[in-house]
Amino acid sequence: MAVTKCTSWQLKNPIVFGLLFIAALLLPASGAVLSSDEIIQKIQNRAISLTQSTNGASYEFFKKTTVKQLDGTLAKTGDTKVSLSKVTQQFGVSKSQLISVNGVPSEPSKGTSEDLSKKRTEGRTISEGTRNKNPWLNNKLIQKFVFQVVGEENVAGRKCWVMEFNPKKVDLPKEEMVDRFLKQLRGKIVVDQEEFEVARFELNLVEKVRIWGGLIGSLDNLTVTVHRGRQDDGVWIDASSATQITGRKLITSTSIRIMEETFDIKKAPSKPSDNSKT
Repeated sequence: MAVTKCTSWQLKNPIVFGLLFIAALLLPASGAVLSSDEIIQKIQNRAISLTQSTNGASYEFFKKTTVKQLDGTLAKTGDTKVSLSKVTQQFGVSKSQLISVNGVPSEPSKGTSEDLSKKRTEGRTISEGTRNKNPWLNNKLIQKFVFQVVGEENVAGRKCWVMEFNPKKVDLPKEEMVDRFLKQLRGKIVVDQEEFEVARFELNLVEKVRIWGGLIGSLDNLTVTVHRGRQDDGVWIDASSATQITGRKLITSTSIRIMEETFDIKKAPSKPSDNSKT
């Protein structure tokens, strides 16, 4: 914090002293505060550096996913599916292998290695095969939102920034379905100040999104919360998540609640990065 020098007269005058004290609190700290854009850029840089690393700790853990069908009041529970997966994470990327569904062991995948390598998303989790080098928070997604630091909080004893994000108010000549969906999303990310990892992620749909003008269906409500935990060596792993989806398909209303929980986290033998081969 910047230091304001006071004369003896100023110290004796309580009003002047009070004003100087407030001014000192409002002055910027000696270290420059990062802007929202700079924080987002550092999150991207962190993700890219992990995916491009040739050395890194590998972790194995289990993930339990519970999917519940709810009635229109969200009170009664219908069908419930509980799946168990074994996950290996290294270089910020996860590979997941399904073990069982509702206690019944899963059959091994029958596709070729080439087919399996294609089953990956643009995020951080892939099923099998080639490692995904795309950071989850990419430029294409960032450019659609405005991020703003709104406060700070402690997560597991670590200082974090609290950032809110809202869609940019840009009207496109021809909006795709994805663009209309993204324009209705609001949320919050809690970012570790030292390592620029996301400790918590919250997402909400603020307005109904109609599919083909509502003829095919609509997405009425969506809420997502993801909590992430830091291991002793600085590796971050998704600890839990909760997703609530309410919508309509043709004339049938549907509500789904998805809960994920990670447990039995332990280090695994590290494998060399495929980057080291190039």
